[in-house]
Amino acid sequence: MFLFQSENNVGLNGKENFPFPLHVAGENFSPTLSAEVGFDGYLKWMDGNWEIILGYTREELLATPLIQLIHPEDWAWSIAEWQKLADRVTSISFENRCRCKDGAYKWLSWKATPLAQQNSIQAIARDITVFKQQQTEVICENERLYRSIFETAAIGMAIATPGDRKILKSNRVLQEMFGYNEQELQQLSFDELTHPEDLNAERSRFQEMVSGVRNSFQSETRYIRKDGTPIWGRLTASMIPNHRGEPQLALGIVEDVSQRVRMETELRHSLKQLSDIQFALDRAAIVAVTDRQGNITHINDKFCEISQYSRSELLGKNHRILNSGYHPKSFFQQMWATISRGKIWKGEIKNKAKNGSYYWVDTTIVPFLDDRGKPYQYLSIRYEITERKQVEEQMRQTQAEKTDLITSLQQKTQHLETTLHELQTAQTQLVQSEKMTSLGMMVAGVAHEINNPVNFIHGNLTHADEYIKQLIEHLLLYRHEIPVPPPTISAHAEENDLYFIIEDLPNLLASMKVGTQRIREIVRSLRNFSRLDESQMKSVDIHEGIDSTLLIVQNRLKAKPNRPEIKLIKDYGELPPVECYASKLNQVFMNLLVNAIDALEMHKRDFTSPISHPHSPLPVIRIRSATIDKNTVAISISDNGCGIPPDVKSRLFDPFFTTKPMGKGTGLGLAISHQIIVDKHGGKLHCLSEPEQGTEFVIELPIRQLKVA
Repeated sequence: MFLFQSENNVGLNGKENFPFPLHVAGENFSPTLSAEVGFDGYLKWMDGNWEIILGYTREELLATPLIQLIHPEDWAWSIAEWQKLADRVTSISFENRCRCKDGAYKWLSWKATPLAQQNSIQAIARDITVFKQQQTEVICENERLYRSIFETAAIGMAIATPGDRKILKSNRVLQEMFGYNEQELQQLSFDELTHPEDLNAERSRFQEMVSGVRNSFQSETRYIRKDGTPIWGRLTASMIPNHRGEPQLALGIVEDVSQRVRMETELRHSLKQLSDIQFALDRAAIVAVTDRQGNITHINDKFCEISQYSRSELLGKNHRILNSGYHPKSFFQQMWATISRGKIWKGEIKNKAKNGSYYWVDTTIVPFLDDRGKPYQYLSIRYEITERKQVEEQMRQTQAEKTDLITSLQQKTQHLETTLHELQTAQTQLVQSEKMTSLGMMVAGVAHEINNPVNFIHGNLTHADEYIKQLIEHLLLYRHEIPVPPPTISAHAEENDLYFIIEDLPNLLASMKVGTQRIREIVRSLRNFSRLDESQMKSVDIHEGIDSTLLIVQNRLKAKPNRPEIKLIKDYGELPPVECYASKLNQVFMNLLVNAIDALEMHKRDFTSPISHPHSPLPVIRIRSATIDKNTVAISISDNGCGIPPDVKSRLFDPFFTTKPMGKGTGLGLAISHQIIVDKHGGKLHCLSEPEQGTEFVIELPIRQLKVA
């Protein structure tokens, strides 16, 4: 629809300035609703004002498509505006109504911009409900007329000057019809929109109207869109005089009839083709004509032949007589929706013949349109495709069988992969179990062999100490009773420094007792580490297991030619007894400690500037323990080595993965440790490490209570 205004800007009411505001300025409204909207129509992020203004919870808003909140009457232009962003328009501004949780609607003024990198839309909306209500209260009669006719009309409208037909105002429908926005159209004249071949005829009709020969005219004219494509428009133009009866405004209403003209052209072409091949169609195709209600008015012989109904049985009936029940109701609803709009429909239909047999037809339905562009009858042309559909069905069945076979093979392959993985895991466990069993047996054997003679020596040292004390007392008694012994005895005592021996011998025995006690403690630690007699879970002291493991590796902590002594820091917390497999847990401590020592030996670095342990100038291994909560304890073993790169850290617990040189490691230690902690104890084992930041392994174990029978 076009509306044309005179050059002196005198409105329809005879007053200066056109009284129909096409844009309502809504700046500084509050509060503001900010959001990020995906192109799928869902909110991805929003601020808290959404919940305040609309009354929904954040979860409800994130789970609801935005279109469901918009008033149904506003869907069309809202969708059209959002589509502009999908078409890479830089920004849009529009208004619509959104439903609150209580059912009321609020007006929102939108400004939106696409975010290319996030593949989403940044939107800001302002609540202009109060403004809209105030505007409604003060709007004048001409404003209501504008909104009811000019703005809400489903047809293009424009106002132009009667002289050069320069466009002054245009509605949204017209802007969309020609592809220009309002400002662009205001820079154009009506002549510039008209197709050059139709311009003279339209100018002539318009001049007759301006000169008073006619008050209005109607014509079908071609126009040129902004993108250069032509469209057909049915123009209804009229003059609106001022109070003196002189032409003031030219009002134009344009209806886009391109589709109807195109369909008529296509239909005429189709009818010509149908006329040329009518004889061939009657022999090869199934032809029928129905009225606008779908009742059969004409059929050819091929129709009767394939359906097995006589002509008299079919005329006056509709095609439901052939309904096979194969297609859902929505199938035919969609078909009728298409042809009732004047569009050609194509598809494949399964019909039922009079004798109960089924057949398939490839169908084309062409609507015949009257002068108003409405269908008054339908021509359907069908070709039987039953044999082809049977072949397709056989192919589908074959494909289904093939798919089932592939699925079966995939399942078997998956089963084999699972079995292989289980075998590899079992192999890993067997290798490490055998290794630790051998180590445990050796340690237990050595401890047993040392224990007996050490206990014998330690036990006899008590008696030796007593005997020596008695001998010393006896010698001191001799000395007291015979202060001047014979020369031979004095010479012998002086030669052997008898009095020093008497003084030092008790100290010697005390040192021997300390040594044997230390050996007994070492033997007890070795036996505690091996724990060959403990195959079930028991409540144990975790610190005792760590200490016994440290005894095994303490020789490796000592200084070496290429490395200073490794400093060991034990930061033990208060831990309750933990129910666990003690020997297996000791195995984990052993693996983690050995890996920490290896890391400090393999990676040469300047320990004068340590990173992980800045208070120590030496290579450091720190062992910490703590109770995380009433159900969990944690043990941490860390070093201040060179750390682990991310690509290596992601594979630490893979079986047979190792970064050590050939022959230095099997890649089973951490895999077995992970299996012991996670599978055997239901705990967690994870690694915290960054390059040049050291490495820390953290063990988390659940605290279980032993069941007392």
